[in-house]
Amino acid sequence: MHKYLRIIDAYVAIPEGVTGQDEAGRLWDIVWMLRYAIQNSREGADRIGVPLYVRNDNIRARLVKLIAVCSALDIPDRSTAEYELEKLKRRFKAELISAKIRKNRPGPSSTYTINYKVRETEIIRIF
Repeated sequence: MHKYLRIIDAYVAIPEGVTGQDEAGRLWDIVWMLRYAIQNSREGADRIGVPLYVRNDNIRARLVKLIAVCSALDIPDRSTAEYELEKLKRRFKAELISAKIRKNRPGPSSTYTINYKVRETEIIRIF
């Protein structure tokens, strides 16, 4: 099972027989606590702990700690990585300084990551 589905099953889906909970509220709690953790993390952190109380029974909430990993997307095969790299090149055009595909680990279950750097441009904020 994919790791994201395990998080949904364990912390968003409501176990049978548990009362006073709803999935939208539980998902909101995760997103809100993640936002808070990001705001309070050190600059450049690539792993952020997200403490969260989860009630999966009718007795009490239990403290769990999720880890948010902030890194490049792992891509399962080289051809998909090359396709995504071409999309990046089209998207950023002249602002793209460098881009390369990196194999994450050797062997049949290897994945690929695209590392790229983009020249800073003017940031426009819409409120």
